[in-house]
Amino acid sequence: MDELNFRRKLFADPNDSTSEVVDACQKDPNKAKFKADLQQLDDKIASALNVEVPENLAERILLNQSITTKIKTQKKRRVQVAVAASIVAAVGLTIGVMQSPKHYDGLVEHAIAHMSAELDHIPNHGEATLSQLNDKLTYFGAELLEQVAKIKFVSFCTFEGTRSLHIVMDDQGRDVTVFVVPKKANLKYQNTAFLNGFSGTSTELNDASVVVVTDDSDSSYKWSQILTNSLKWQKA
Repeated sequence: MDELNFRRKLFADPNDSTSEVVDACQKDPNKAKFKADLQQLDDKIASALNVEVPENLAERILLNQSITTKIKTQKKRRVQVAVAASIVAAVGLTIGVMQSPKHYDGLVEHAIAHMSAELDHIPNHGEATLSQLNDKLTYFGAELLEQVAKIKFVSFCTFEGTRSLHIVMDDQGRDVTVFVVPKKANLKYQNTAFLNGFSGTSTELNDASVVVVTDDSDSSYKWSQILTNSLKWQKA
């Protein structure tokens, strides 16, 4: 199931448990996280709308004129809607902040900012197979010939509206983040960049750039070379 259809189904029903949705969540930690966020939001809205009725409501109805009661009911309804709207706005803003890193025009700087914004969503002990990685690499006309490190995470992401690939590998306990970004993404090419304590190195290969981000320049350059030698690209 593609990303658009997955999101449409969950926006319609956050508790959708069809085989398509379950399978997508099992294969992609990002999809599982998105579903959990929507379910949590749905629960908060239900809780906000579940206002406890006062014990003396019957006495109030008997003592007050019908028009007064109607006005109070309308006010209560507006408060409920306002609370629900506030929750939706707050959660939406939070998700937007997490998924929308500060804009950078440079390719490597944008990659580092993107990685920094997604750090909380990367599993500490996740594991993907070489086959799963290559299934997604085929979208870019590439294939990793051998598993050069443990693959913790692999998922499609978006760079300036362009579908890209986000990979996290393990280098003796240290994360190596890799982005495969089509050249049509509206970003200025950079060979290297340093941002937020991270170093990034980019290599142009066929119709895409491979950006490697680590916590030091030596390892980002090393892994850039390893991937350059291990990736096979379809002939144009």
